[in-house]
Amino acid sequence: GVAVSEVSAMRVSAVYACVRIIGGAIASLPIDIFRRSPTGIAERINTSHAMWWPLNEQPHARWTASAMWKWLAKSWLLRGDGFAWIQRDRLGQPIGLTPLHPATVDVENRGGRLVYFFTDPDEGKKRGVEQDDMIHLPGFGFDGVRGLSAIQWGARNSIGIALATDDFAGRFFGSGA
Repeated sequence: GVAVSEVSAMRVSAVYACVRIIGGAIASLPIDIFRRSPTGIAERINTSHAMWWPLNEQPHARWTASAMWKWLAKSWLLRGDGFAWIQRDRLGQPIGLTPLHPATVDVENRGGRLVYFFTDPDEGKKRGVEQDDMIHLPGFGFDGVRGLSAIQWGARNSIGIALATDDFAGRFFGSGA
């Protein structure tokens, strides 16, 4: 039938509305940061942690936290995975996040740890980073490396039918019906 991709799926109003609503809901949630006390109790530390600002306000010079979380949700829903590279300073402290398109990230399992390969969108350099330097939001069906795309595995037929119906209706009514 009709070829269905993340771009064509977003032309179906129900898909667009669901992705927009879910992404907006996720983006509106605050990200609290906790540490475990010596007695084992979780203590909220929020603004005193270096990652609070990137997770809640501005992860990157060109991204707000809200835009990043919407992007990650869209990637997760339509492609099966959401990725954000954790950038660190020379001392290894996190200083920011760069959202990455899932199609540009290759993931490999090396000795039980994930390694991510991608092209740095700011510098154009190829990079490989360990799992400690990547936020990876795997979707349903995560196999230890990648999640499954809901579009590819669950909704391809129904979205394809919706796209074909829309195309047919456009041609039908455009012909003076």
